Amino acid sequence: MKKLLISGVMALTLGLSTTAMAKEVAGKFGFGAGFNAAAGASGVPATRPTVDAIYWLSDSFGLEGTLGIGVFAPDQGDSSFGFIGGVGGIFNVASFDTTNIGLGLRVQGGIVSPPAGDSQIDVQFELPIRGEYFFSDNFSVNGSVGLAFLLDDNGAATDIRFGTAATGRLGFTFYIN
Repeated sequence: MKKLLISGVMALTLGLSTTAMAKEVAGKFGFGAGFNAAAGASGVPATRPTVDAIYWLSDSFGLEGTLGIGVFAPDQGDSSFGFIGGVGGIFNVASFDTTNIGLGLRVQGGIVSPPAGDSQIDVQFELPIRGEYFFSDNFSVNGSVGLAFLLDDNGAATDIRFGTAATGRLGFTFYIN
């Protein structure tokens, strides 16, 4: 775990010290899809498909939103259903010809209906490191991993976790302008 964190910090430091042409994203709006791994404590599958949107206010700062669902049915009659939604901001700390690397802050909420018992509401605060690779001016793939602070509705679980199982995302974006 320490090696992964140290490697990430070293890569970020090297990226910040390199002079390169920045990928211009100011004023662009994009929409896409992906898979969101959330730290939810309530038994819905960790990976949920999402629909995502992002708007770049400048080349270095963008606002993003996500909506997703999760259905888990291991046995007949034992299904769970969950819905997530979130908003956040990304600040690009390194930009290259085809790649942007950023740090972010997200707030994500979810409601889960487990097979037995009452529905639960989870709220998660995330601090992701996000990378975005542009295949063209109108299409990119992105991924993020980071720290998450999770609160659930009954106060029984408060976790701080790091890694793709806690807060991670893989997706793609189509930009329309």
